[in-house]
Amino acid sequence: METIRYATLALAREEVGAGPADDSGDAHLLEALRWVSGRIDRRFGFSFAPAYATRHYDAQGDSIDEFENTLDLDAPLLEVASVTDNGGATWTLDTHFRAAPHGQWHTWALRALPGSGLAWEAAWADDWREAIAVAGVWGYRRGYPEASWVDSRDTLAGGGAVGSTTLTLAGGPAGADAHGRAPRFSPGQLLRLGDEFCAVLATDAEEQTLSVRRAAQGSTAADHPDGTALAVWYPEPDIERAVARWAAYLYKRRGMFEQTQFDGVAAVQFPPDAPQEIERALAAFASEARALSLRAV
Repeated sequence: METIRYATLALAREEVGAGPADDSGDAHLLEALRWVSGRIDRRFGFSFAPAYATRHYDAQGDSIDEFENTLDLDAPLLEVASVTDNGGATWTLDTHFRAAPHGQWHTWALRALPGSGLAWEAAWADDWREAIAVAGVWGYRRGYPEASWVDSRDTLAGGGAVGSTTLTLAGGPAGADAHGRAPRFSPGQLLRLGDEFCAVLATDAEEQTLSVRRAAQGSTAADHPDGTALAVWYPEPDIERAVARWAAYLYKRRGMFEQTQFDGVAAVQFPPDAPQEIERALAAFASEARALSLRAV
């Protein structure tokens, strides 16, 4: 799955002080945004963007707490679509299990309800490996979905057929979204049209169009009628700011290095690839990942 950028080209341009018409550094900034976002994913072992996926878990072993009757997840779950157990039965949210922590935005475990008569563990099963299937939208975001999916205040003009990678807008990319951010569309964004996610690749203010990658993040492409609303994904604010500033830092320092003499021999010494400000912003998420026994690199 392609890395979703956690900050837009527009934000990165602001960080480097590029004017709206200055696109000379766009290719480098977009690559820096992609690299930095991927680096953050690898560091924490989970994604800060939503993705449709089905993850499989063993019906025995470390994933299951038999005393609490919980299935511990190896990534944060934002929405549960379906859960199928080792016997092929489908479990229903709030009837057979509950997301834990209860009432939180994202889920780290599924707890079987006492009255359901069901258990995650199946020590008796012959085929218990990866026997539990959990389907849904995975990713990390506080305040999901209200704080994360924002009305762009724009709609499709003429609809969007499955095979089309150019979306025509009723208002255009330059307007402001419901949070007052302008431009409301910029390369690097993730959009939602119905249940489909689209990644913004380019914008054309004159033609009022977006070039997009359809069926992003494991979603399924669909036909969208004229007037379909477009929602914009807002990543964690601290992550978004860290990515924009980190990409700008890499952009400004490209080609820069220091020379140091060791016993009369010159050696090239590169500066740190992330300033301390960014490390401090990411530290809170690293602590949470460790506390929840997730993989932190």
